[in-house]
Amino acid sequence: MTSTMTDRLHDVFEVNERDVSTVTTSYCLGELISFEPCGGGLINSNYRLHTSKGSYLLRCYPAERTAAEVTFEVTLLSHLDRVGFFGPIPVRSAGGGYIGTLHGRLFTVLTFVEGGTVAQEELTAELAEQVGAKYAEFRRLVAGFRPGGTRENPDLGAVSELMESLLADVHETYPAEAELIASSWAAVERRFRDVDEDQFEVLHGDLFYENIIVDAGKLVTFIDYDDAYLGLPVLDLALVVMEFATPPDNRIDPDLATAVLRAFGQHGGEPVPAPEDLLDALIFLCCKFMAYTLPLNLQRGETVTDNEYFRRLEHLRDDTVRRALDGAFSLATTGEGA
Repeated sequence: MTSTMTDRLHDVFEVNERDVSTVTTSYCLGELISFEPCGGGLINSNYRLHTSKGSYLLRCYPAERTAAEVTFEVTLLSHLDRVGFFGPIPVRSAGGGYIGTLHGRLFTVLTFVEGGTVAQEELTAELAEQVGAKYAEFRRLVAGFRPGGTRENPDLGAVSELMESLLADVHETYPAEAELIASSWAAVERRFRDVDEDQFEVLHGDLFYENIIVDAGKLVTFIDYDDAYLGLPVLDLALVVMEFATPPDNRIDPDLATAVLRAFGQHGGEPVPAPEDLLDALIFLCCKFMAYTLPLNLQRGETVTDNEYFRRLEHLRDDTVRRALDGAFSLATTGEGA
């Protein structure tokens, strides 16, 4: 979920030097040199720790996060480390566990991945290709893997409840926009909700330009697996396509989308969805993230059209755009135009 909005879904959990020193001691991280807030996410509170042994990430979770949910993330990251997929690695405490508690909040410590992120205006075909290839590797390495703990699939019920509430809020004030949202959601909801769970695989869940690390213009790896869950791979691939092919005007660029998909297929990414499935998945995702973020726009006194996912949805519902994307997706996945 892009973090261009200033509002967070949860308050920042603040820590002090004494708190951090307690963590560095209990996790055998060496002597604390300094620490500072890190990242601009909407949910967790992250801090970069500089110690005599190196740099680490202290991730503090919102109050409602359960140990079973954190375990899902930790065991996924541990699996990726074991199979050679470079990225943040969970650190064990002196007691042998991964999950700690600080002022009633759960936290984990991860190794810190050096490098930077990119901005939306910096998206390029070269980066899209690198992401598509890396995501194909990720899909291969998590195929059939089931992390420990539990993580709710937000595509099954939670989003439907949020969407119902959202539509009730905007129906009277923005009737035309509400109708576009409602008709779009009705067209795709059951297709991705009422599915056999045997089709589920591990999904990153939030792979966008601020959740990758680059160095000297080259992709290093993916980060922030906090939203990972078991779901339909087509939705995760569609999210990667959308986030790395959508410049600041919120209109998906067919050339960037083609770059992601072609690299994904060329590097063994499976399954490669049919173009119509990808298009419907994109609409589903616009509705899904709109359900989370549009209330923040309205709280700030903005309108429905100020929401980036609504603007993307408008773009995708245009028949000319849909035909252009269908052709681009067909060329990328089969080598033949639509």
